[in-house]
Amino acid sequence: MLTTTDFFQASQWGGILTLVCAAITLIGFILKWGIRFRLVGATSFMG
Repeated sequence: MLTTTDFFQASQWGGILTLVCAAITLIGFILKWGIRFRLVGATSFMG
């Protein structure tokens, strides 16, 4: 059974992962990668 502490830790990791994905998406737009719009979708799904 999940406790409040476990849920908080999972939320923290989810937030960190979302920020990392957003940074990769930003780099993708700056470097004009072809996959950048898929990265936007993945980032918005996480957030």
